[in-house]
Parts: sequence; C-alpha cells; structure tokens
Amino acid sequence: MMRVGTAVTTVDAAGMRAQNSSLLLNIIWRERQLSRAELARRTEFSPSTVSAIVADLERSGLVRSIARRGVPGRPSPHPHRLLR
Repeated sequence: MMRVGTAVTTVDAAGMRAQNSSLLLNIIWRERQLSRAELARRTEFSPSTVSAIVADLERSGLVRSIARRGVPGRPSPHPHRLLR
C-alpha cells in the first residue's frame, strides 16, 4: 500500500515494478554511471531486483552496460548509464 495524503492507495505488482523502474532510471540519469551493486545499496532493493529491473531497462534501450576495467583479483563492476 502507498499513502497519498490521508488516503491509502493499493499498488499492484506491475505498478510497483513501474515505480521501482522509474526510481532506478532517475538515479542512473543523475549519476550517469553506477554499478548494479551501488544501485542496490542506494535504493535498498535486493541485488536480484536491481538486476531484473536493469535488464528490462536494457532490453527497452533506456540504459546500457559499459565495460570498466577492474582491479586485478577483483571482479569488475558493471556500471550502467542512460542512453541519450
């Protein structure tokens, strides 16, 4: 449920997914390049939720993964940025 003023509005799964996608997209728009792990930390979404939403955004052409060189011995993050 979501509170709007004093009224309580229910949100279905599709509505919640749309809100979460919008939130991630806005963060990516402001920051330009963030890893999925950083998106999960900032939103407190689970890493699997962030990955699923980012995959949907990639399929729709709104974001794309860019390669970043990692530190030897450490996994490379997979930052995302908004397409213009």
